[in-house]
Amino acid sequence: MLQRQGDYAAAEVLHRDALEKAERLYGEVHEQAIVCLHGLASLLEERGQYESADIAYHRALANARQIFGKRHPRVASLLSDLGMLAAQRGDFTTAERHLRESLSMQRRLYDGPHPSLASCIHNLAWLLFYGRGTYGDAEQLFREALAMRRAVYGERHQEVLTSLEYLTRLRLRPTSVYASGFGVGWRTSTLSRNDPTLLAKRDPPSVLPRGKASLDLASFGRLAGPVKASLRRFAALTGPASRPEWPGIEECQADAGGSI
Repeated sequence: MLQRQGDYAAAEVLHRDALEKAERLYGEVHEQAIVCLHGLASLLEERGQYESADIAYHRALANARQIFGKRHPRVASLLSDLGMLAAQRGDFTTAERHLRESLSMQRRLYDGPHPSLASCIHNLAWLLFYGRGTYGDAEQLFREALAMRRAVYGERHQEVLTSLEYLTRLRLRPTSVYASGFGVGWRTSTLSRNDPTLLAKRDPPSVLPRGKASLDLASFGRLAGPVKASLRRFAALTGPASRPEWPGIEECQADAGGSI
């Protein structure tokens, strides 16, 4: 609660206290102690204390491997977090190695669509997009994450909208509409609402499958308003000539219920 409220100092005190008690009761190499250490590492990362976060993540990973072995959801989660921390520090080679290891593990752990797997796919796509510039591979992974999130959550979910947003960022990359926003809203669970670098945000038209000439904005429920606003900006900033393979904006407007 304190962490969500932005009181990181107080939250860190609680995290460290919980970790100390868990290690005193169970020892360092125990599931509960690893959970507490993982939480502390995430908080330190959020506070920008990357060196301390890296140490905590690696310690938690070593202990998790000792308890669970090399293939376990906790191990995969720590690898994914280490990858994103490395990306924050600009070490894209290490970031990609950790994320690919986590993704490979999760593909073996989960038989079908799973929230953690979808997030890992999304995060690797993000890295390839922003950190590596391999846009084709990034788009393929973004689309896989989107399909999996739709299977897990249905259409009316914030994670689905996040995937649509990042696909749009990628597709708008070559135009003047897009300017790189590295480090802003990079986590998969955010919509980066305050990111000033993307003028046309939450833009479903760029990711409609070929042959589908309309977008069911009603399926977004309470999020339909922001999506409509994005379509309005999209219509003003881009034209059909610059994106001939995309559905016409007029069709999306009609599907949104008339003029937007």
